[in-house]
Amino acid sequence: MTALEKSQQQAGNRGSDSYFRYSPQSQLLINLLLAFITLALPFTVEAARPKVRIDKIAPVDEGTVVTLNGSNTFDVDGKELTYMWRQVQGPDVVINNPNAPIATFTAPTIEKTNSRTKPVSLRFELEADNGNDKQATASRRVPVRVLPVNNPPIANAGPNRSVTWEAASSGIDLDASASTDDGQIIQYRWKLLTRNNQLPRGAKVSLSNPRAERAAFIFTSPEQNTPVTLDFELFVRDNDRSVDSATVSITVTENITPPIANAGSDKIVIAGSPVTLSGEASTGNRNSYTWEQISGPPVTISSPNSATTGFTTPTVTETTVLVFKLITANSGGSSEDTVSVTVNPVPIITEITPISGTFGETVEISVTGVHLPLTMVLGIDGQNQPCSIVQRSSTQAEFDCWLDTVGIWDLLIQSNSTINGGVPIITGVTHFTVNNIKQLNDTGITRCSNANSPTNLICPVTGFPGQDAEFGRDAQAMAGTLQKIGGGDAGFDFTKLDNDGRPLPASATEWDCVKDNVTGLIWEVKTKSGLRSMYNTYTWYDGFFGYQGSNNSCIGSSCNTYSYVQVVNEQGLCGANDWRMPDVNELLWFANNGRGFPSVDTSYFPNTPSNAYFWSSSQHPYPPNVIDWAMYVHFVYGGLDGATTKNNTMHVRLVRGVK
Repeated sequence: MTALEKSQQQAGNRGSDSYFRYSPQSQLLINLLLAFITLALPFTVEAARPKVRIDKIAPVDEGTVVTLNGSNTFDVDGKELTYMWRQVQGPDVVINNPNAPIATFTAPTIEKTNSRTKPVSLRFELEADNGNDKQATASRRVPVRVLPVNNPPIANAGPNRSVTWEAASSGIDLDASASTDDGQIIQYRWKLLTRNNQLPRGAKVSLSNPRAERAAFIFTSPEQNTPVTLDFELFVRDNDRSVDSATVSITVTENITPPIANAGSDKIVIAGSPVTLSGEASTGNRNSYTWEQISGPPVTISSPNSATTGFTTPTVTETTVLVFKLITANSGGSSEDTVSVTVNPVPIITEITPISGTFGETVEISVTGVHLPLTMVLGIDGQNQPCSIVQRSSTQAEFDCWLDTVGIWDLLIQSNSTINGGVPIITGVTHFTVNNIKQLNDTGITRCSNANSPTNLICPVTGFPGQDAEFGRDAQAMAGTLQKIGGGDAGFDFTKLDNDGRPLPASATEWDCVKDNVTGLIWEVKTKSGLRSMYNTYTWYDGFFGYQGSNNSCIGSSCNTYSYVQVVNEQGLCGANDWRMPDVNELLWFANNGRGFPSVDTSYFPNTPSNAYFWSSSQHPYPPNVIDWAMYVHFVYGGLDGATTKNNTMHVRLVRGVK
């Protein structure tokens, strides 16, 4: 057998028995092989949890609106977060916007007892979720301490009055039951202020139960020819140790003139309405009041022995009259007066047509039903002009309404403010939609051109038909046929607004906002200095992405766009708190391409820089620039849009309205 054959036979024998034998060298080889396989395979790093940050909250008074601010929460990996606020301790409250980084709630009213009112503690939790299956959520809690607000008690010792000598010698009541407090009055004290040297010789005053809500006194005197006035002081203390005092004067005399009752004027109301009856117009000295019903379906009078009382009118199917009598009295006698309350059936509206219309037009709205009051009025919330009456009856009414503000608005149907108390006569909320088919402004170009003269030719130009200035609102304005609500260049239609959002005439010299009557948008007007200064510029930031910068206060200076929007809304510019950044299209619609340096109507938008770049809310639409870049409009030769990085500083003009 050769050496090769022997070697092959040995190899075959190893294969049939054990081809691989363990040794320290073979274990090292296995470990190296496993390490290589591990490094070669792709691996995944678990996503980090979001970082939840909540602003601390100083103690707040009950009944105040509290802000839960988690806007500094962020995701380490830059993922978009979802939010959930929940209450975990304290009396239940309603959280507004619980799925936003900033939420609010109203601090609860703390229950008052006969002991001192103590603060209550609330606690809220914010959970942020980045959508990852494993390390998706993180949460943090914030405590809120609610402090009680104590309104001092109001002492009421009753009305000044006169009594006879006979009544005074038998006993006169002192009544503090009309005193009020938001908690409980726990202490009463009556005191005679009239000194002995002010009384007739030999006169005596005996005060009983001076530390009770109801006290009494007896007054006797050997000399009764001259009236005597006794002054008493009432002192009250509530459960939170606040105090108040009041005085009452009781005149003791021989001859007392009875009072003259006055129950007030007659009323006309709708069934189910609250009614107040007042005898305050009664004259003379009055020791007591008594109200009673003398005709009509019976009702429950709330305070029959007070100067002012009330009740709720009953349900009726036809016009019904209720009559009430007021009796006022003193020691000298009494008098009475009556008042009538006419109750009309509840109006039932069966149809309202139409419930939509077109911006810039007058629509006739018809209301049909039964028991409609002849005093009915109709209005559409958000419109600058009231609806006018065409005709009214108990079954149908028609109104003409001019539609000048786009949107979905509440339709208000009620009786007028002098009859029926101005109560609504429509159940629930009915909406009226003002559609905007004219939502785009024209370009502002009013001149034509030819091959030799690029601009400033009167239209039309022979050989060059169909130019921009020959069509649309601009052409109508040049022809004098365009009807506007307000004023402005070419086809633009603007209305100046004051700082409460009320319309001003075009001749106004001071205004804070401008309404675009074509698009329905309302625009901020810049100032020469201060918070809204024309010189302020801002980095682009939306609360999540962009460049926040180092200056976030926006107090009379520039900052980032997010902070600027917040502070303008906090100040309630033009009576509103829904101001926002305009998108790039809204800025382009706003531009007047017939002007330059700047391309806006400066008679309505003064303090606009001549060569200004204005940020929009639109981010750059094409990756990878969507996170780091945003769109702007350059108001120089018309509106020119572009994009740049968010750490650049540009001007901002805020807008509100239709989006």
